[in-house]
Amino acid sequence: FDPAVYEERRVKREEAKAKAAAEGREPRYRPKIGSVRYWPKCPRECRVFVGNIKYGTRWQDVRDHMAQAGKVDFGKIIKTAKEREDGSVQYVSRGYAIVQYATVEDAQNAIQTLNESAINGRTIYVKADESYNRNRAKEQTEGEAVNAGEELNPKP
Repeated sequence: FDPAVYEERRVKREEAKAKAAAEGREPRYRPKIGSVRYWPKCPRECRVFVGNIKYGTRWQDVRDHMAQAGKVDFGKIIKTAKEREDGSVQYVSRGYAIVQYATVEDAQNAIQTLNESAINGRTIYVKADESYNRNRAKEQTEGEAVNAGEELNPKP
């Protein structure tokens, strides 16, 4: 326990709360373990995308298969909400998962060795998770569009 580190983190939290209050919004909090939105921090190179997963596949099956390449820290089969006729909600698989490895080397090993392997009788493909890069590219493209619009319509 280092009191200086603790104090630095406390000051950052207080500054974030004050900034959010000044902007008239609630401060953002990192989701807790067990939350649907929880995802542990790691370098983005530690995550891989696993596609073409059969809909009835359990997460444990995916984890066991992916553990052949290295230590799996975390992962999710991505699901979407589907409303039933009776009004209840059912969460169904979207056919892919994101798997997070302990090291970048494990993730690279998974891409090289487990791509085009089979889980539950279906060939899966494994590639680097590009969702972070795609979201950043989308933000940059939107920003460029705004900047381009400002240049096309200069203010008098």
